[in-house]
Amino acid sequence: MRTSKVLSSHDCERLLQLIHGTEPMPPDSAGIEMLRDSIERAKQVKPKKIKPNIVTMNSVFTLKDIGNGSKETYSLVFPDDSDMKKNRISVFSGIGAQLLGCAVGTVIRGMGRLDQYLLIEELVYQPEAAGDYDH
Repeated sequence: MRTSKVLSSHDCERLLQLIHGTEPMPPDSAGIEMLRDSIERAKQVKPKKIKPNIVTMNSVFTLKDIGNGSKETYSLVFPDDSDMKKNRISVFSGIGAQLLGCAVGTVIRGMGRLDQYLLIEELVYQPEAAGDYDH
């Protein structure tokens, strides 16, 4: 069964290699399992074909908390590059797995509180749209 997510085939290849490298899965692997499921169900396209409004690896985007209106800009990164002090979200985290492949305007569930919902308000930078296909 497919979802509405669209992923770069290049991102999928690299992420599946990373996922296979983490087996057996660590105890906090819910995000990894969610990511694997997303990759299996998503539509995969060549990097040059991905639309410029889709969150891909190394994208920079603004999330808006629907409840309180606060906004924050983040990057979606590979696990070794994650650093929440620098707003760098690992794709292996639950929220990172939700974000990958989503379009601007999508609402996701926050991970901190059950009643938190976040709107992908803006895509500030997407490597593919900038012509960086080997990000």
